[in-house]
This record gives sequence, structure tokens and C-alpha cells, in this order.
Amino acid sequence: MRSGLAILLFFTWLLSPFSLLGKASYCDCEGKKIVIIKNGKVLNSTDKEAQEVLEQINQEIVFLEEWQDVLWERISRLQSLFLEEQRELFKIQQSLFKDLKDSLDPFLEEQKPPRRTLPQPKKRFPFSRGEAVLVSHGPWD
Repeated sequence: MRSGLAILLFFTWLLSPFSLLGKASYCDCEGKKIVIIKNGKVLNSTDKEAQEVLEQINQEIVFLEEWQDVLWERISRLQSLFLEEQRELFKIQQSLFKDLKDSLDPFLEEQKPPRRTLPQPKKRFPFSRGEAVLVSHGPWD
């Protein structure tokens, strides 16, 4: 389980800079002038060498996008496998807890102190309700 999580975190860490770089370099290029320098000289965009370089760049971008798609697909598969394993481990954990509780119940019953019964109310007043009762006496002399 830990190795699956480690792999997932590693790929997430690995892909985050690439996806940001790809978005920054690819999406920001639209509508902007691209300067191509080859062998120390600036090439005109209509030049045949510049067109070849642009074609190579476009092929690399397409390749990186396909690679990124495959990688994200594999990461999603790993994530689903990780979640399935986590569910299975949770089920095993729950069954182990239930078995442990079932096996400990008799032992815990023996270890409990005997329950005390609630004290029975005592008859507090030996007098009937209609009689007068002297509660205190004071110096009335």
C-alpha cells in the first residue's frame, strides 16, 4: 500500500513541472512572434531551415502531449488500483476488529466488577403525613 502511494506521489511530483512548462510554452506561443536561431544566426520564418525547426518543435510538442496523456492514464489506473487496495484493506481491518471484539467479549465480561444494585429507598419518616414534626428547637424561653 505504501509503495503504491509512493509511486502515485512520485508521478504527481514528476508531472507537475512538465504540465506547467508545457502549458506555459505551448499555449503562450499563439499569436506571438517566434525567433529561431540556428548556428548563431536568426532565421526568417519563411526560410526552409526555420520551417524544418518549427516542424521538429511541433512534433516534439505532439510527442510530449501524447506521452503526458499516456502518463496521466497510467496514473489514473494506479490511483484506481490504490483505492481498490485501500478498500480491501479497510474490509480486512473491519473484520479483524470484529473478530478481536468477539474474542475479547468473554474475557471482558469476566473482568468487569459485579454491578451494584441501586440502593433501595429507606423509609425516612416514621410518621404519617398528617402529623406535626418538630424540626428544631430554639431558646424560646
